[in-house]
Amino acid sequence: MAASERLPSGIERESFFAAQSRYRSSARRWSLLMGLVVLSMTLVVSLLLAPAALALFGLLADVVNLVVPVPNVLGKVGRLLDSSIDSKLPVPVARLVELGLMAALPGFMILLAVWVRLGLIAFERNPDALHEAIGLRHPRAGDFEEGQLANVVAEMAVAAGCQPPRLALIDSAACNTGILGEGEGATIIVTRGLVDHLDRGQTQALVGQAIASLANGDGLLAKRMLHLGMLIGLLMLIAQSPLDQAKRDRLKPLFRMRGARDSAADPAVLRSVLGNASSKPDDGAAPETTPNKWRERAMMPLTGSMLIGILIVPIAVMLLVAPLDGMIWRRRRLLADATAVQFTRDPQALAEAYAALSQADTKLDSRARWLGDLFVLDAGARSNLRVSSPYPRLATRIARLDAMGANVALAVNARRPLWVWLALGPLVALVVSLLGTVIVLCTWLSLALNGLFLVLPTALIHAVLRTLGHA
Repeated sequence: MAASERLPSGIERESFFAAQSRYRSSARRWSLLMGLVVLSMTLVVSLLLAPAALALFGLLADVVNLVVPVPNVLGKVGRLLDSSIDSKLPVPVARLVELGLMAALPGFMILLAVWVRLGLIAFERNPDALHEAIGLRHPRAGDFEEGQLANVVAEMAVAAGCQPPRLALIDSAACNTGILGEGEGATIIVTRGLVDHLDRGQTQALVGQAIASLANGDGLLAKRMLHLGMLIGLLMLIAQSPLDQAKRDRLKPLFRMRGARDSAADPAVLRSVLGNASSKPDDGAAPETTPNKWRERAMMPLTGSMLIGILIVPIAVMLLVAPLDGMIWRRRRLLADATAVQFTRDPQALAEAYAALSQADTKLDSRARWLGDLFVLDAGARSNLRVSSPYPRLATRIARLDAMGANVALAVNARRPLWVWLALGPLVALVVSLLGTVIVLCTWLSLALNGLFLVLPTALIHAVLRTLGHA
């Protein structure tokens, strides 16, 4: 069929190879931009953590100096800052960048340590902890439908020429499927509602889509995105915890860990620290209603750092990370659809599956909802903002499958008139500008508060420790 032939909907015919090449290139460009944004955010947060991190490392050096001689870290930092501030000549840009990187190094080391520890808990030390934390289970031995589903997974893996992934189910009436992990630890997640709702052909098509996603490397991408979301959620949780008892209770399992082999508490740790810090804790603990004055005063030196997790990081995620994440995943899912057509040579079955699920409930419960990036259909993890959604519209997915040979009609929502977009454009630009201004002001305020509240107590403790320790 000629490439220029058009479908009734106006979409050109397209081979699955051409679709894969287009979506893969687009996703790669957005992923590169996402990497640059994450790197920039990491450097900014590391720099904002610099006052607290330098004070911590400097005072630790002073404590060690009580036993063995250790260089005066805080003294050297102070002299370096004085020489730059009191200089009558303009400080070269290269020198400012060098000082900024040096100041960001302690905060970066802290973030790196947290990143490694979260990855150890979630992916390495106890691989099944994440499954338990979100309510996954193995197929039941005596259940015919689930046994048939396991056979479908094995058959599709053979068709794709890859090792069969593990199968895990979620006891939920919602209809959804997703992926978790990579390589030998790759798992296909299917809700019980999907098994009950679809026929074998439609289920096989969706399983093929999940295996295609794994074959395209989405398991590794999902792992990295999940790891990043874990770090962001933990930063927000720590920032809110000083004045909120419920948030502190959610952090306790993390600090109760004892040794690298103690994995019994891993599911509790994951349930406590992963996901949006604004969500309610699993144990239903209510926020502390009676202000604790002494704790509020004790936490005042950390006020500047608290702004990072309360305002700066959430706004940056909303403006940058979430939209880019949505851009990447929408293209990766369309790529997986085209790859599934290559494996099955049956775009009709996948299009019919999407049409059957267009009126079904796909949203998961709170245990797995924050893993929305892992699922093929809307798991209810995001806001209704289209730009941040990691899920292409089902009408779009069906239309692209129709271009590859399917013949399924799905009602498409009418497009908004041009005047609506023209009216919303300035409003969106204004909101983005205001939020960007808030980020800049909060950044300066964070640095100022850290300097105001940390300098005096740190200087006093430093002077006492240095007096008692080695010269």
